Amino acid sequence: MVVNRRSRSGSGDLSACLAILREVGIESDLMMPAEPAQIASTIRAHGAGVDLVVVGGGDGTLGSAAGAVFETGRPMGIIPLGTANDLARTLQLPDDPVAACRVIAGGRIRRIDLGRINRRYFINAASIGIGVRVAHRLSHRLKSRVGVLAFVPALLAALREQHPFQAEIVCDGITRQVRTIQLTIGNGRHYGAGLTVAEEAGLEDGLLFLYSIPPATPLRLLAESPGLLRGRHRRRLLLSGRRIQITTPTPMPIDTDGEVTESTPADLEVIPAALPVFVAGDYVTEGNHAA
Repeated sequence: MVVNRRSRSGSGDLSACLAILREVGIESDLMMPAEPAQIASTIRAHGAGVDLVVVGGGDGTLGSAAGAVFETGRPMGIIPLGTANDLARTLQLPDDPVAACRVIAGGRIRRIDLGRINRRYFINAASIGIGVRVAHRLSHRLKSRVGVLAFVPALLAALREQHPFQAEIVCDGITRQVRTIQLTIGNGRHYGAGLTVAEEAGLEDGLLFLYSIPPATPLRLLAESPGLLRGRHRRRLLLSGRRIQITTPTPMPIDTDGEVTESTPADLEVIPAALPVFVAGDYVTEGNHAA
């Protein structure tokens, strides 16, 4: 069990979680690296010697850990301890850590897709434009104090400061030129504290979904925000495919699962059914194309 103690609820007492796993014969080694950046290396160092890897943290933690767990070939248990917990929402996992450990104890596993952007894996989504500006404005202290409400002022400020940019998108060999303020490429269904990539997206569909938001006034963008919550894109370009390449006239930063770590040009692909994860007994796969 590897826990990011800097996540919103990462400093809580996990003894009840360990006890639940112990009841079904899972003896856990609890590791809490000093820095979140050490979580992936911790998993790589110890993953080969265990039967499963349980990761506690927010979406940034889970996104960075997923690639390391994938490389070990072990199933991944998830304890949502972050602010938005978008992956938990997509997988219909409970936010309560004890209830999440009961899901792991239940033993039901599904294999979900992973996204890869350049050399980095991601689970939820990657974004260019407004999403990066929102990420830059969010602080750990603010997210810890007010939770998902921290996203509201960050988003409003980013909308006021929108900077349109040109991008070339190649989706499964078909090229599009766009002028945009936001590109979002989703592997999963939810991202950004409850936004929906596309209403037909899911973690088992073998596809990436991309949408582009064209420039508009902040007032019009706010009026269209319910569509972002539901994944309905009436005025936006929506594409889906297995491989998406993005180039921009100058390099632009990319947010992946809440962490700004990449930049354009970007080469994204989906790895179908890559990662075994524990899900609840009543889990129902989302997405019209789901297996």
